[in-house]
Amino acid sequence: MMTQFENMNIIFIYPNSFPKGAAATNRLITIARSLKEKGHDVKVFIIRPTEKKDNVLNTQHIGQFLDVRYEYALENLDWPNNPILKLVKLISGRIMSILKILKDHRNRPVDVIVCAGTYTFAENLPYYLLSKIIGAKIILTIDEYPWVLINKNSYSQLYRFIYLKTYYKLFDGFITITETLKGYYSKLARSQAMLYHLPMTVEFERFEHFSPDPNSSCYIAYVGNDPTGNKDGVNMLLEAFNIIKDDFPDCQLLIAGIVHLSTHEYAKEEHLQNKVVFLGFIERDLISEILVNARALCLSRPNNLQADGGFPTKLGEYLATGRPVVITDVGEIKEYLTDGVNAFIASPDDVKAYAEKLRSCLLDPVNADRIGSAGRQVALDRFNYSIYSQDLHTFVSNL
Repeated sequence: MMTQFENMNIIFIYPNSFPKGAAATNRLITIARSLKEKGHDVKVFIIRPTEKKDNVLNTQHIGQFLDVRYEYALENLDWPNNPILKLVKLISGRIMSILKILKDHRNRPVDVIVCAGTYTFAENLPYYLLSKIIGAKIILTIDEYPWVLINKNSYSQLYRFIYLKTYYKLFDGFITITETLKGYYSKLARSQAMLYHLPMTVEFERFEHFSPDPNSSCYIAYVGNDPTGNKDGVNMLLEAFNIIKDDFPDCQLLIAGIVHLSTHEYAKEEHLQNKVVFLGFIERDLISEILVNARALCLSRPNNLQADGGFPTKLGEYLATGRPVVITDVGEIKEYLTDGVNAFIASPDDVKAYAEKLRSCLLDPVNADRIGSAGRQVALDRFNYSIYSQDLHTFVSNL
């Protein structure tokens, strides 16, 4: 049973590379650190091998990062290419993670299991059953609508109906990234379930030791992953940059991360090879330097289902640098930011409008710096993970 003491034993379940993975990893770290700062014992179990031979982010199966302990279910971190071996690794990883949690539980009862980055019955049903066996509460962190997380075209209409009616009733609580998602999932959850809106959060200390280099070349930047071409609107960013590039002949566009093949093809077709630099995957530790020296940090999300319910976690990193951000008006962006005051905000899906915001930012560096500083203050006031520690502690304790 959950203890009534402030200090609880909280286990996170996570499927991706730790601690140097994607934006979802950064959110997990900030949630875990918030709970750690309130005195809770926190540990992250990574339930499958994560490291590809051509992109190794972590070589240690057990360790600690920013006071957060982590452990891989399997000691071998290599993620195979063979689909049969992948299935074997997935199954054995879940079994080993459950055995390790049970071992931890014998040493000290587990109070809460938090499923982060896992969204299907196959992924989370074992941990739901485990929570019932050991008397723990189970929470789902969720940042998107269901059919953004899961390709609904891969499932029958009957399965989708059953999924919506039953899956979300497994959980005792939910942590959502937007109020929109909180309202949506409250209708799918059990009536007794608790929901908590935790906005996108950022670790400001990542940027404290960096300041803009006055000798840095002129560039604007996108840092993230948009492998489908539909998430962050990188193709629209290229089109907008193509419109203004001749007005700023010394300025380049840096794209750090994995983007769709069509993005590379567009740059080639438009002869932008000397103006657009594709950096590929950049490790977490190297991102800060790229961000703090950019003349503008860009995010041109289209107006779609993902943008409507979610919130771009990379925006917190953008704002934390104090550099001006050029973004589109999607989702709950304007709940926090105002065009011309603390951000440059364009209408979504409007290439010309976005290009004009880029132009305004680059034409007046003094004003852009002022807007960037104001944006950082918004992040300090609204997206600093530490200010939510008490509320998050209260939410978890009240389960």
